[in-house]
Amino acid sequence: MERDTFLRPHGRVSLTSARQSSPADPRARPQFRHIFVCIFMLKLLTQFIFALLELPLVRLAEDLVCHSLLGVDHDNNGESRCKSESVQDATAQIIGLKTTFDALPCVLTAWLYGQMSDLWGRKTVMFVSNTGQFMTLCSIIFVGFFMRFTPAKLLWLPSAWLLAGGGMRVEMAMQYTALCDVVSWEQRTRLLSFLHASDGIGALLGYVLSSCFMQYSLRWPFGIAFVTFIAKFFILRYTPETAPCYNELSNDIISLDEYTSSDVGTDGTVPQQMQQISSYSLTSNRFSTINWQWGACQTQIRKFRDLVNIRGVNVVFTSFAIKRVAFASLAFVFQYASEILEQDLSKTYLIRVFHQFSVAILFICLLPLLTRNLLSPAKDVWVIRVSLTTLMIGFYVVWNGRSLSGFALGLGICGLGEGLEVGLQSLGSYLVGDVDQAAFFSIASMLGVIGELVGGPLMASAYTIRDNHHRPLGYCFLLSTGVFGCVFASSYLLKTSRV
Repeated sequence: MERDTFLRPHGRVSLTSARQSSPADPRARPQFRHIFVCIFMLKLLTQFIFALLELPLVRLAEDLVCHSLLGVDHDNNGESRCKSESVQDATAQIIGLKTTFDALPCVLTAWLYGQMSDLWGRKTVMFVSNTGQFMTLCSIIFVGFFMRFTPAKLLWLPSAWLLAGGGMRVEMAMQYTALCDVVSWEQRTRLLSFLHASDGIGALLGYVLSSCFMQYSLRWPFGIAFVTFIAKFFILRYTPETAPCYNELSNDIISLDEYTSSDVGTDGTVPQQMQQISSYSLTSNRFSTINWQWGACQTQIRKFRDLVNIRGVNVVFTSFAIKRVAFASLAFVFQYASEILEQDLSKTYLIRVFHQFSVAILFICLLPLLTRNLLSPAKDVWVIRVSLTTLMIGFYVVWNGRSLSGFALGLGICGLGEGLEVGLQSLGSYLVGDVDQAAFFSIASMLGVIGELVGGPLMASAYTIRDNHHRPLGYCFLLSTGVFGCVFASSYLLKTSRV
């Protein structure tokens, strides 16, 4: 086997990475299982809340716009009178701009919280992020249900709370980082795939419950999301910390896995040397103060530049940003299907159920099965290219969809292309090395939301293009197909190993 030079890890690799104990080690297996289950549940509930509120937020925005422009209310008149072109265009603009304002806090704070996670731990950052999201939810409930006669544009204001923790993207970046802290790179594709399976499961539950409860009251999904956030705080309380500990005695990085399994004596006690090391561990780092002097800023800027300039990683980072531009059109699938099929929003959930079902099948069965005989990083590049091809086909089918089965087929194919995220994450984390995981995932999340900043208004504008009968032409989905084609072409800048 011949390897291309730049497909070897370029980042800093700690001395422990070469001898990091495997989860197969009987002493390490219980704790690894505990960590994985906690991270899996946190990510599942994160995606569940997102899916649970996606449709109600569109309905809430449509309701507020309809009341403002036409003076009617969903509860009294149904949705049929709110399907006019003026109401739908205004709703699309509000959803697109809200997506933009939701993304801004991550762009401004992702790198900061990534560095903070190395000082204070992944749990602390996830706690702060969940607190910000929880306050955002409470503000939306207050504006949407207790200030119904206010302008619909006020739905943007709660996004300011996301500055605390950076929002959902920063939280998920910490979840991926926490998993990579305790998993060797050879197993990351498989375990990241299983972790991403929570997206399909959580979203499937979220969309079904959202549609069912919206038949009775729009308040129910928001109430369930409120309770789910409380459950997330409870799980986070019992999630082990995974951030590596810094040993100032030898200038080494001591992994959590090594500390808990490799250095425990036969009598179950911790040797005196490890007790000294623990005094310099993450606990002491949590009470360290961030040095905001100019020299420290220069160090962070240089670290950022070095990571971005790694050959191969720059293509991965660019793909993270561009793919989010393309995926932004999914925010308009419900509205597009509702107008084309002339059905209420609450009845179009089936098309996303097919999408999330195919996502779950991909990550639980297909991806681990199809890549089991491939070697990293060749399998990661293969996953990236196959996923991009699938996404191009899927979005093109959605654009041509004129029936419920057509939309379901298109989104089902799109779900089979969701492996793109796993391929990019696994390849990028391999290239940067073990020590820079938090920095890599922070930059990836930041670039992803920059793509959302561009993609939200862009796709909203493309959606407003209509035919002579005032029906949407769905050009946002056709535009997504072209964007994925550009990413596919750039993937050939990654030269895989010749196996």
